[in-house]
Amino acid sequence: EDVAHIEKILKINPTITGWPWQVGDAAWIFPTALALLALKATARADHTRVREGVQFLLDRAIVTGGWNIGNPFMVTGELPATIINTSLAALSLARLNISTEQVERAWTWLNQAVGAAKTSAELAWGAWAMRAAGRDNVGFITRLNLLQRADASWDSNPLTTALALLAQSSNTTP
Repeated sequence: EDVAHIEKILKINPTITGWPWQVGDAAWIFPTALALLALKATARADHTRVREGVQFLLDRAIVTGGWNIGNPFMVTGELPATIINTSLAALSLARLNISTEQVERAWTWLNQAVGAAKTSAELAWGAWAMRAAGRDNVGFITRLNLLQRADASWDSNPLTTALALLAQSSNTTP
């Protein structure tokens, strides 16, 4: 009864397991996508949890494309996708060779969103994911490089700087 109620209200299957940030929490897109990338990178892509994680991501995809932190819908309506969560989810699914209409819609959404991004962080996340998935990111790199600071960083932020450099790297392993 609770499952049917959640499915009706939130339009998700609450029985599908992803990964939480910590034990006892709800599952989220970001840690689920990171776990899938790690399992693929360590040759554990055939693990049962990988299949569950993939199902979780596909279940939580936003109809118009992409992912946000966890749910595509709330009582008030559809929630918007975010560049960071879409970058990680789409990349993790690409690395696992998952190609569905939802995944292609996510890449289309990401390409448009990164094209309109105004921050170094958004550009870096999107450009890195596209590069790592073997997709064109040249236009984004050009824009990203214009935001690099005199101290060679992006926003004096080590994570944004690392992602910006990875987005330009020929080594696409996350």
